[in-house]
Amino acid sequence: MVNDEKASRKKVHVWKSTEEEKFMYSGSITPEKGTFIVEIEPFSIYSITTTTGQRKGNFEPPPSCHLGLPYYETFDEYANGSQPRYFCDQGGAFEICENGFRGKGLSQVITRDIRPIDWVYRKTPDPYTIFGDIDWSNYSVSCWVNLEGQNVATAYAMVGGRVIDSPCNENPPVGYYLKIHGNGFWELKRYTTTLIKGTIENFDATKWHHVKISFKDSKIEVFLDNAKLCDYFDEIGGISSGLVVLGSGYHKVRFDEISVEPLEDFTPAYARKIDDRDPSIRYIGKWNHIFASYSDYRRTLSETPGNGFSYFEYTFEGAGINIIGNIVNNRIKADIFLDGVKVRSINVDDIENGPKKNCSVESPICHLENIQSNLFCILL
Repeated sequence: MVNDEKASRKKVHVWKSTEEEKFMYSGSITPEKGTFIVEIEPFSIYSITTTTGQRKGNFEPPPSCHLGLPYYETFDEYANGSQPRYFCDQGGAFEICENGFRGKGLSQVITRDIRPIDWVYRKTPDPYTIFGDIDWSNYSVSCWVNLEGQNVATAYAMVGGRVIDSPCNENPPVGYYLKIHGNGFWELKRYTTTLIKGTIENFDATKWHHVKISFKDSKIEVFLDNAKLCDYFDEIGGISSGLVVLGSGYHKVRFDEISVEPLEDFTPAYARKIDDRDPSIRYIGKWNHIFASYSDYRRTLSETPGNGFSYFEYTFEGAGINIIGNIVNNRIKADIFLDGVKVRSINVDDIENGPKKNCSVESPICHLENIQSNLFCILL
């Protein structure tokens, strides 16, 4: 309804944007008695105006590319209290501060006494910030960490990588991370699961400590102050790529001299994600292709009832592959073939200690590496 009498007689021009095309002119409408109707298609954004002269811009953006490796950040070029580029806080607040390890640093500044009130529907997580490239795969991340003398179990600093999701609740990021507590207790975790843990004797929470985590295929190595703290193999249900994460409890912690580096030249630093709607995937049998939630890659899913005659094929060049999807009602059985040879049978029980029922995030169902095949097939 157009309330202004003069405007109600003007033509209304409609512009539409979709995922495929932006700012397309959809024609004009002449209101009748101050009203007009516009048909709105799903997954579209509309602009409606009585003005004229608009046009679609002709600037061509640069092609999409990865955030390059190696990546370094010393925080020295920023003003105090600002946020460094690429960092995205998910809880707490990470700001540039004085008194880094050398020069300026990054400080988590939200303490428990000024913690924000939780929204009624979703609780706030402990402070953490993420940055990097979702396709970073085989890399190491290192930095200096200072717990500012908080030598209690409730105080901790977190450093991690291969983060694939940030849940909209009080849960931590979906990825791998090391938590070092002020009393010397430490744990390597994948999402909410503790993979391995221990205690550092005579840990000094007043000093700077150097943390490094290395991801190479299914192997994770953790170093503290240049000494190996642990290593862990996460072959089944592992996460193959993702962002870097820094975090803490609701107390002050400082970080400095972030370094993210690729591993050996022969180890690929980036993973390539293929959406289930990609035309290179060939589906045979009964499949439903649906629009899914924000936590699914490109918001799409392909489902099958699984009767032994439904399968998909994908041809690729590479040394490893992950199958990523949602596991619903604890029901999944599949046979996997490479170049016509059966290499593995999987079911939900293979994924120990990982998310199982009705996953709300992408869950690695199967991981294969060090392969030299080209044709990949999974029979469900």
